[in-house]
Amino acid sequence: MLTLVAMSKMNLSEAALRLFNQKGYDAASIRDITKAAGLSTSTFYSHYASKEDLYFAIMEECFAELTQLMERVFAENQDRPVDQQLFALIEARVQFFFDGTDRYNFLVRNIVYPPDSLREQVRQRWRDWEDSLGAIADELFARGQREGVIADFDHRELTKSIVRMISGFGNQIIITPETPETSHESLMRAWDIYMLGLKPR
Repeated sequence: MLTLVAMSKMNLSEAALRLFNQKGYDAASIRDITKAAGLSTSTFYSHYASKEDLYFAIMEECFAELTQLMERVFAENQDRPVDQQLFALIEARVQFFFDGTDRYNFLVRNIVYPPDSLREQVRQRWRDWEDSLGAIADELFARGQREGVIADFDHRELTKSIVRMISGFGNQIIITPETPETSHESLMRAWDIYMLGLKPR
């Protein structure tokens, strides 16, 4: 059971998440957030040093949720061939886009259109998160090369290519929305072409 302190912090975080999604970071004031959470300004400052502090706390929660998803998929597919493990990671990431949760909406809005005052900090955190995904992919590419199923490219470059592929596919979903079924078919076709290029000559 949550303590009153933990509950008030959670209420602030959830209220801020909704308001940041609805109004944007700059337009959502601390007063708006505390009012939506049904809490006082003094309670806000007992948990967070500033609105920026709360904003990045929410962003870290979003990244943590996405990281947990990737790690779970990685663990659940370890007995499968390397190409299937890599595809499972991409598929899970794409499904996250389609789930359309408040956290997903927050990430999309703020990665694509970060607040001007926080632009570089947001993009650096995104790059850091992509590096953590890259570490999983790097391990799989190295294994695929040891097993002789992936060509002897620099696996660091391979890792960059798959991270960019995932990001590009996510951007496509945002710009030209498709149904989950159509998107999955497109992803499978793109993946077949991608893996064809990685086969040893």
